[in-house]
Parts: sequence; C-alpha cells; structure tokens
Amino acid sequence: MKNTQMGFTLIELLVVIAIIGILASVILASLNTARVKSRDSMRQQELTELQKAVEVYYADYGSYPNTGGSYFSTLNAGCGSTIGTQTANWIPGLAPTYIPVLPADPSFTNPSSCRGYAYASNGTNYKIIALGSVEEGNVKASQPFTRIPLDCPTQPAWWNPAVGQTIYAVYSAGACAW
Repeated sequence: MKNTQMGFTLIELLVVIAIIGILASVILASLNTARVKSRDSMRQQELTELQKAVEVYYADYGSYPNTGGSYFSTLNAGCGSTIGTQTANWIPGLAPTYIPVLPADPSFTNPSSCRGYAYASNGTNYKIIALGSVEEGNVKASQPFTRIPLDCPTQPAWWNPAVGQTIYAVYSAGACAW
C-alpha cells in the first residue's frame, strides 16, 4: 500500500520562515529611512513657518521677539543643555497671533533624544535652530537652511565641532555667530 499523504518537511518550513524574516527586515529598514527623512523634512517646514512668522512680527513691531540674547528652547530639561529651558512659549509673543502653536521637534516625545528647537534674539537679530535634530547623515544645505559650522563664516560659541553634528538654522544676517 502506498502512502499518499503530502506535507512539508521541517527543512522546507525553516527555509520559508528564513526568507520571510529576511524580507521583513529589509522592509523595516526601508521604512525607518523614510521616517528619518520625513522628520527632517518636517523640521525644515517648521523652521520655514517660524521664520515667516518672526518676519511678520518684525513688520508689525519693528523688532524681532526679544529674549535678551538668551536662548529659549523646547529641549528636554534632562538633556543637560545649557542652551535654555523647555517652555511652551519659547518665542515670546509669537503664538497664537502669528503662528497657531509653536512646534516641538518631531522626536521630542522621546525624553532621552535631546532634540529640540531653540530661539534667541536681541530684537535686532534672531536665530532659530533645530538643535541636535538632523537625523540624515548627508544633509545638503539648501536655502534658507544652513548647516553650521559649514555655512557660517564664524562658528557659534556653543558649537562643539568634535560632535560633528549638522543642524538646521534660520537667522538674520547679524546672528550667524551666536
């Protein structure tokens, strides 16, 4: 009598599971790259919106929202940052009149990320930076965004070249070296 039962061997099942695992890891890696690029694009859009709002504020008042030259930021308090403190109104007087809500970095929800936005102004000049935020390694500078220290004639005092981190920044001409 012939055995007519058909089935898969253990080896065949293991090969199929291995192939599915490899395909899943390739797809997840591609999705992660897309997420990184999406967050960087969001940072650029938010800086553009903030720059426009600050310029409209300047048109109305003849000066930029003033922080006395100190940085106000959305950085997590636990970052050990000397740039500033987390505050909801980190560009004074801008929201809700000139922009509905001041944005926080897209990855701000991770308290250990130490990513955020910072703003400083003396009323005459201003700088808005996405501090520690750029995630894509080969960021190309594009107007109006700047890569510090590459596009700034002088390095800001707070910049640590050993870190080698690229940031996005928008600023008035006099605030480059802040």
